Amino acid sequence: EEAPKPAMIEFEGESGPGKRRTRSSIRVEAVSMSFDLTAAQRTTFRSFFYTTLDKGALPFSYTHPVEGTTSRWRFAKEGWRMTPKGIGFVAACKLERL
Repeated sequence: EEAPKPAMIEFEGESGPGKRRTRSSIRVEAVSMSFDLTAAQRTTFRSFFYTTLDKGALPFSYTHPVEGTTSRWRFAKEGWRMTPKGIGFVAACKLERL
């Protein structure tokens, strides 16, 4: 699932229609995803998030699953969640393309 972040701010005037302007010149896109992991992949994923990305604070390079382009991404403030599934796990997260 992809969704653009709200990019406009609207101001109410004393009369007439409100005025709008862009919030920032930087475009941030949010992508929600989930994927199946083995127990070993779960360990690697958790190490990547907690150690490599300093608990999700640092950005990383990632290839968009549909477009195939590599960009800078970060985990959204919601982070991720892991759910057991059979003998493995399902990881679900929201990423933001910077």
